[in-house]
Amino acid sequence: MKPQKLWAFLTLTIPTSILLVIHAYLGSFTRLIADDYCTMYNARTFGVFGTALLWYRTWTGVYARALINEILLWIGPYHMWIIVPGALLIWLVITTLAIQLLMETEIQPNNRVWVSLSLSMIFLFSILLLSPGLTQSLYWWGGLSAYTVPLILGTIYLILFLLITRREWDRRGIVIWSLISFLLAFGLGGISESFTPIMLVIILAAIGWRWFTKQLTPQRIAFWFLSSALIGASFALIFMISAPGNALRQANFPPPPGIVEIFQIATNGYVEFIGSLLTQPPISAGVLGVWLGAMAIGIHAENDRPPRVWTIPAALLFGMALAYLCFPPTAYGMSNVPPRRVLIISAFFLSVGLITSGYLAGKWSSHRMAGKSTVTAGVLLAVTLLLGYSSWITSRTLYENKRTFVEFANLWDQVDAQILQAKANGDESITIPAMSSWTGLDRPNENPKFWATDCYSDYYGIQVFGPPYGP
Repeated sequence: MKPQKLWAFLTLTIPTSILLVIHAYLGSFTRLIADDYCTMYNARTFGVFGTALLWYRTWTGVYARALINEILLWIGPYHMWIIVPGALLIWLVITTLAIQLLMETEIQPNNRVWVSLSLSMIFLFSILLLSPGLTQSLYWWGGLSAYTVPLILGTIYLILFLLITRREWDRRGIVIWSLISFLLAFGLGGISESFTPIMLVIILAAIGWRWFTKQLTPQRIAFWFLSSALIGASFALIFMISAPGNALRQANFPPPPGIVEIFQIATNGYVEFIGSLLTQPPISAGVLGVWLGAMAIGIHAENDRPPRVWTIPAALLFGMALAYLCFPPTAYGMSNVPPRRVLIISAFFLSVGLITSGYLAGKWSSHRMAGKSTVTAGVLLAVTLLLGYSSWITSRTLYENKRTFVEFANLWDQVDAQILQAKANGDESITIPAMSSWTGLDRPNENPKFWATDCYSDYYGIQVFGPPYGP
């Protein structure tokens, strides 16, 4: 690898890897929390279809999440330390592969691996930097399975699309892949209410773009694959909306507001979310560093057809528009802005728009600049400073909270042993100490009918009480 390429690779990967490693380390202290106990109990007792049917009738239409939760049952409560590091590693690998396929004609073969890995690192760095509720969307299984897993599986779905559209298929192959696309889209659309509407918009945008660029014809598999995906995702959304459990859950929230109020709540929440990111120096520095890092990669891309200048802001605005789509569904269902854990989906699409915009800016500017090496060196220097500052401050703040995670993990291990011993002794009940965690989620109390108390009790097979908690 040439010195400048090595510098670019190290500039983009060293600061970003620090943040990823810190999150993986802190995430290794995760344990079963709140809903996880009911998740494990239901998976163990009712199985995939029984759990899906139970929740569909009584609480939510996310019928496919029961299958995802089988992973938790398979891993078990005593190996949960592997979930967050494993999820981040899988996410990095599949993102690298997706970018490599997307940029196959953009980057020379001998540069594809390091470029794809570099872009993947800054992409995950950007998501983790922009997500305000990672203790619930990444460290807690309930949030991870609902909001992060769909993003990972969606990327795998993109990889599948890119791979099968690389070759021609006969009629039989088209039929088979169309059916697979429908089933995968229907399954992926049944994991999260927050993700499915965005998934539908993305599929429609892909169809519209390919039609606009005359790449979408009935003779090509992309037409049938995307059409099947659109039908599958549409059915998934209808299936979720029509779940009987939605009405039961809605009784816990105010009546749905009118259409105008929905968009007022959503827009105010979105503006507040974006404003909170821009007013924090480590985050704003990181955002600029990510954009410039993508620009540095774009400068050295194949440039036979440089992009039009309007595509640079358009890519960013499209990412921001997709990020906004997380807000209206929650405004309708809860008359409020989304919980912070949901916003990892918004952070994902903000990052997509940010990196795509920076990359296009690099391609556009390289076609018009002289002294490309000097400009690239200046950009990389700025990236080094911006990403280094952002990563250092953010990682240091995270690491300073290490004790909180370690203490909870130790407490969980002790309480788990206490409950199991009480059950082995034949005791009818046990009162455990306060199980407050870094997630801020509910925990058992003195009320046997409280849902968290009930989840603990069902999971362990003994009545578990917790201390009373103040308001």
